[in-house]
Amino acid sequence: MIQVNLEVGVANPFDEATGLMNPNGTPGELLLPWRTTALMLSGTEYLGSIRMPEGSQNHIFTRDGEAIMVVWNDRPTQEVIFLGTDVRQVDIWGRLTKPEMEEHRQVIPVGRFPTFITGVSEPVARWRMKVKFKHARMPSVFGKSHRNALELHNYFKQGVNSDIRIVLPPSWRIDQPRIKLKLSAGETREKPFEGRLPIDASGGLQDVRIDFDMMDVCGISRKTPYIADLKPGGRYVAKDMWEAGGVQALLRTLLDGGHLHGDCLTVTGRTMAENLEHTVLREDQDVIRPVSNPLSPSGGVVGLSGSLAPDGAVVKVAGLKHLAHTGPARIFDSEEECFEAVVNRTYEDGDVLVIRYEGPRGGPGMREMLSTTAILSGQDMGDKVALITDGRFSGGTRGLCVGHVCPEAAVGGPIALIRDGDVLRIDAEAGTVDVDLSQAELDERRKAWTPRQTDYRSGAIWRYAQTVGTAAKGAVTHPGAGAESHCYADI
Repeated sequence: MIQVNLEVGVANPFDEATGLMNPNGTPGELLLPWRTTALMLSGTEYLGSIRMPEGSQNHIFTRDGEAIMVVWNDRPTQEVIFLGTDVRQVDIWGRLTKPEMEEHRQVIPVGRFPTFITGVSEPVARWRMKVKFKHARMPSVFGKSHRNALELHNYFKQGVNSDIRIVLPPSWRIDQPRIKLKLSAGETREKPFEGRLPIDASGGLQDVRIDFDMMDVCGISRKTPYIADLKPGGRYVAKDMWEAGGVQALLRTLLDGGHLHGDCLTVTGRTMAENLEHTVLREDQDVIRPVSNPLSPSGGVVGLSGSLAPDGAVVKVAGLKHLAHTGPARIFDSEEECFEAVVNRTYEDGDVLVIRYEGPRGGPGMREMLSTTAILSGQDMGDKVALITDGRFSGGTRGLCVGHVCPEAAVGGPIALIRDGDVLRIDAEAGTVDVDLSQAELDERRKAWTPRQTDYRSGAIWRYAQTVGTAAKGAVTHPGAGAESHCYADI
């Protein structure tokens, strides 16, 4: 008979190497990681993992409608990826930071120690996990197009407009590297495309990545230079641009600057580069400037987001001298109130004039606003103050004017909670619009907030206000095809 002795070890909580407590009873070095992990993941359900741009390993968990990611990598790296609109990073010691942004994507430092990412959008995570190629293998026939398709499913509770970007190995070609699509809530769709292998393509697994980002449109605008010096912010009119070479000259300038895909096929049957081959930008004009000397390095319209506009906002930057502003808020609950204050000059240099309850529901109707900005321009104060609204400014506005702030005040968005004197920060270059208040303070103010009655209590305008949705989704008065439960017309 062979006797086997089994020794059961119980960890000494005061052991210097493995203990969770110091001899004096204070928390040991290893207690914080255990506590952080417990706080982050207790009560969660495992969702899965996604492929990260730099290959970091990860697991995603869900709890109460929020997704939490734990991510690590054998080598220090940075993952640049869109995971949601309110993402925070928590290291194993419990320290909370907000990731920096790069074209509306989070820049997340990753290393050997696991780090937790909170505020991950569960629909975005599910989207990333489920987007896949219909055919995972491509035949080794070089120089010939091969048909494939992306299989997509919208996990959001509303329809989305988005871009899918397919990142290929060097020298591979694809007819649609960026695929625009619209999907209603819960919709599944295949999006076909064709790809061509180069003659030196290698066999085996290849690094083909699919990136999804609802903010890609804003990202494109941010990196597309503003080069046409046109009114109202510039010096010239449409006739001057036509005489300078027109749209063809503008396209050739963007193509030469690397902002267009020259091999994109057009309705002429030729590629964009072939269409523009003989277009030459006149040297005796300054209506269209070269991309090396733009009026602005970013496009005329920039998307913003932040604590004042969690669902986004828009600012026109064409012709602006200053792209950032910080100042105290002056609150007005209608355009008329703000207009009266501007006419009477009861505002100060540096103020941020906030016009709220002018959104689709609060207006109702999101009317165009021009009179207030016109008066400010006439007073030569357009570049000394800033304006923010949940409504809509005219395209002829001048100065730093932020519109389409979402959620709007009428539904209790953060713009409804701010008060006179609160410090507001606008940074069009960084793409942010924030209020210097903690989330706890905003939550406390929301408890005291009550919806504001409009002057329209009946009739068509009242009916419109009851059904209209957010400006972030087009301010439509119906939930979209995703809400249909049956097909009543199979055509």
